[in-house]
Amino acid sequence: MGNINGNSRLLLIDADHILYKTCPNKVPSETEKMYGVTFEKTLQETLDLVDWYLVEKIFKPTNATEYIAFLGGTGNYRYLVDKNYKEGRTTDKPPYFKEVKEYLVSKWNFNVVDGIESEDAVGITLTTYPDAIIVREDHDLEQLPGVHYNPTKNEFKIISKNEALYNFW
Repeated sequence: MGNINGNSRLLLIDADHILYKTCPNKVPSETEKMYGVTFEKTLQETLDLVDWYLVEKIFKPTNATEYIAFLGGTGNYRYLVDKNYKEGRTTDKPPYFKEVKEYLVSKWNFNVVDGIESEDAVGITLTTYPDAIIVREDHDLEQLPGVHYNPTKNEFKIISKNEALYNFW
């Protein structure tokens, strides 16, 4: 559990979106590379953006003091249930994806979960910490009751137990 400071105000962070918000958003094609076209920030600029995003977009607005953050790892049981799960989505990762993921683990103590998605880990952990604030962009997590915070919209939302059950079904 990462500790920011002082009294406890726990966040449960579905952190996969942070990788896509902070890493350069386009991988240059071979032709673009050949002509020197680039869309990239440097790795250091990207890591600085990660730090800024965490502090300014998540920790400060929530007044967080502690957090447990999850990143997706390898494997996912959903592919055993449906081989077409997430079919049609690109598997290309943006530049520095691996480096930023490693940085989130080494500097910020984020947890990589294998076999499930980061949002699953948030839901499981919420059973132990039901008063935690759920930090997410993914609307799928609206099936979990509690206080939600969307850092992109800078928006808090309370999901009641009945609303969460409705969203689940």
